[in-house]
Amino acid sequence: AGGSHWTGVPKPWDGGKKIWVDTIYTLRHDDRSWRLAGHLPHAMGYGAAISAPGALHCIGGQTSTGTLGTTYRLRLRNDEIVIDRLAQLPHAASNMAGALLGNTVLVAGGQAESSSLNALHSFWSLELSTHGSKWKVLDPWSGAGMILPVAAATEDSFYLIGGAALTGTPGPPVGRQFLRTAFRYRPGRGWEKLPDLPRPAEAGFAIREGHDILLIGGSDGVLADREFELKDQHPGFCRDVLRYSPAVDRWSSEGEMPASLVTSGIVQWGDEWVIAGGEDRPAHRSARVLAAREK
Repeated sequence: AGGSHWTGVPKPWDGGKKIWVDTIYTLRHDDRSWRLAGHLPHAMGYGAAISAPGALHCIGGQTSTGTLGTTYRLRLRNDEIVIDRLAQLPHAASNMAGALLGNTVLVAGGQAESSSLNALHSFWSLELSTHGSKWKVLDPWSGAGMILPVAAATEDSFYLIGGAALTGTPGPPVGRQFLRTAFRYRPGRGWEKLPDLPRPAEAGFAIREGHDILLIGGSDGVLADREFELKDQHPGFCRDVLRYSPAVDRWSSEGEMPASLVTSGIVQWGDEWVIAGGEDRPAHRSARVLAAREK
């Protein structure tokens, strides 16, 4: 649902224009191709997209004119998209991360404006099982505010991983400090800092596997300052997969992805985890769809 792309060949370093879309596509297990199922209330992207049973929640994000504070719930009824507007965020935000912990949506980090040189240090919750529920402001993690972190949840914990702090340098590209930090939040117990990642990870993906968390891809920032120099010669982002095991409190290597997609979403679909689209290098959109089955 939604997203953006660049007009034709020109990219941001060549004066290209970003195009925002409002399309919603669906794919059934027995389909041979994606189906245009409907449209969002307006063209938008860069929000938190969080799946819950029977629904997709599109939270915050950006349009061509500004940042959003909206929460939309998308459901499929008789092959038609039904969209409900839920509670407004405490304030507009994009480039944040979130996950579903039980019946509660948790969202962390982001930017108040796409041009902002300060990352948000915000942590919010929305209870889905209560009709008319409002977003609550929760105590944030220690350390820096961050954009494009990675989030996932297990039965009792919310994980906030990586991302980037903003240094205040306007760029282009905007100055970022790519983070190796990881935190765990447990309701009633608060936040705790976990061991640092082996490498920074911005805009990647994370999933639950049993009691463990798998961190998939992301940008390590090694070439971030050279994006406008390398342009389409950029080799792409990280493809490795890392595992955090609470039982031993450490990160370990878990293999590699076939492609280096970032800034998209991941969803469990039957017995598969699916990533649809994203960037495979700066400003280069991909239509690839990747799927992996749990062992």
